[in-house]
Amino acid sequence: MGALSTLDTSGLDTPDGKTEASDRKGTTFVAWIPHIIAVAAALLYGWYFLKGLTPYWFNPQWTTDDALQQSFPFHKVYHPELFKGDIITKMMEGYLTPVQYWLSWVITYFTADPIMTGHWVMLIQLVLTSGFITAAVYRAGGLVPACFAFVWLLHTRHIMQRLTGGLPRGWAAPVVAAYLFCMVGRQHRAVIVLLFIGALVHPPSTFVCALAYGLYLLWRVAWRETRAAALRPFFTYAIAGPAIALVTWLVVKMPPDLGTMASYEVAASMPEFSREGGRFPFVPLMPLLREFRIFGFMAFTSRLHHIPFTRELMVVSTASMLFFAFLILDYRRGKRRQWVMGAELATFAIAAICAYLASRQLAFKLYVPDRHLQFPMGLFFVTAFSIAAWRAFHSGAEEFRSAAWRHAKGSFCALLALGALIFTGSGDGLQGSANFNVPASRAGHVNSWLEKNTPIDSLVAGYPDHVDLVPLFAKRQVYISTETAHPFYDKYYSEVRRRLDITLRAHFARDLKELLTLLEPERIDYFVFRRKLFYPEELQKADYFKPFDQLVYTLTRRGENDYAYRQLPHKVDSETAPYMPFKDDQSAVVDIAELRRYIDKNGL
Repeated sequence: MGALSTLDTSGLDTPDGKTEASDRKGTTFVAWIPHIIAVAAALLYGWYFLKGLTPYWFNPQWTTDDALQQSFPFHKVYHPELFKGDIITKMMEGYLTPVQYWLSWVITYFTADPIMTGHWVMLIQLVLTSGFITAAVYRAGGLVPACFAFVWLLHTRHIMQRLTGGLPRGWAAPVVAAYLFCMVGRQHRAVIVLLFIGALVHPPSTFVCALAYGLYLLWRVAWRETRAAALRPFFTYAIAGPAIALVTWLVVKMPPDLGTMASYEVAASMPEFSREGGRFPFVPLMPLLREFRIFGFMAFTSRLHHIPFTRELMVVSTASMLFFAFLILDYRRGKRRQWVMGAELATFAIAAICAYLASRQLAFKLYVPDRHLQFPMGLFFVTAFSIAAWRAFHSGAEEFRSAAWRHAKGSFCALLALGALIFTGSGDGLQGSANFNVPASRAGHVNSWLEKNTPIDSLVAGYPDHVDLVPLFAKRQVYISTETAHPFYDKYYSEVRRRLDITLRAHFARDLKELLTLLEPERIDYFVFRRKLFYPEELQKADYFKPFDQLVYTLTRRGENDYAYRQLPHKVDSETAPYMPFKDDQSAVVDIAELRRYIDKNGL
């Protein structure tokens, strides 16, 4: 196994004792043709990738669902009076790491729009990730496999759509990519710096990288031939490790008034986590092998590209066998220092698997288990397999950057075979909108009306799904929404449950007086009805996430006219019904203060 202990790409003699320096003399334009083709292919695929996102990316009318939770606090850059004392904002800000928060704050200062800020942060994350991955593969294999890795990265839609919206989760990709780049170059000081930065950017991925680096150094120290060179970085890491851990703890620590994170045992007793109708369907955990097959091999398979299970199993099995084949080649070639994948990359895969297994045992203290597979394993496969496929079949003994046909014909064939395997499992990788799944028009015109016609300190309530967009698109505080109804922290969720109960009862209140009785004590200023839910056929199938499904079922068993919504006028009439200032095809807004005056005036 000493074969895996080092990365060395230069200084080796060819089998006949001559170096390739003489072979490179008289290099002609022909030698550049493979590089030109590879760069052109990468640019062409990148163009199609961007073309597919043109309707959404850098369009302020589009964002992703998680941005509804974590982007709206940046409205405070220009409106400091927004969201003061709001427990929901406090919870959502708790998910923002320091780098994410301050970078987004600065960008919002210039864009004046948190939605566009998310688009710019996404661009930064994408450029860093693709840049580090491409550079890592170039460093180890040359331009041709680097272009292949670049295309493969963009092709891996499940990584790309996790960057959408420029959210904290997207920083996992640049952190992992930067780590792989540093390790391919054996830049030990850079790794330590990266781990400190990573703790401020995305602690879960930094945990995987820190574990991987520790495993690598332990391996180097344990092996006699590499021990001397490994001792200094090993002790440096041993000294820096506790400081990195402290920074990480300070970043992930939540304010005590939000409560403590639910353990797996607690989550198992909560319907909110149930796979049968829960808002976050994590419990019971998916069978290990199935979860690993689905989330660990996303570089090869895609749920957006439907294929028969037998073909998916074939692709996953082939990828697994390739991994072990590359390890065996490393062992056999290591004595000649002609590594294929190397311990620097192999230990990262091992660390990702260990982190995943630990997170299953400690859920949810170490993040959701499958998240330790999606980014780490996806980026590992893109980097390591692009390098290994090229180097395993390359005959240039001095270096592997040569794309000359006499040296690289086997490498070209290997990359084509690897590309065929990827295409078999996930098609052309250009399907879907990369998770740009929330248009500004999703709830009609109610959000633009709220922004223009209500005081900035207004508190808005409504059917939880229907008011998801209010904080981000209307710039108003929301009482509770589905997107912000997180059950992970007990004290926060106890308030969430109370608010959900009140909101659902208000939405299906029997009359306007009951609506007022429910909402006035909560100091709610405006209530938004979702009109579609009062169609007779919709009432019959109305539902919500557990445990509120039974409450909604009970509330919707009345006659179709026995609801407060049915007492609203058919159209806006400021003279006779000033309490309903807005109505369109999707929404009807009730001004609670005006409703109180209307009821008192009419003796209802």
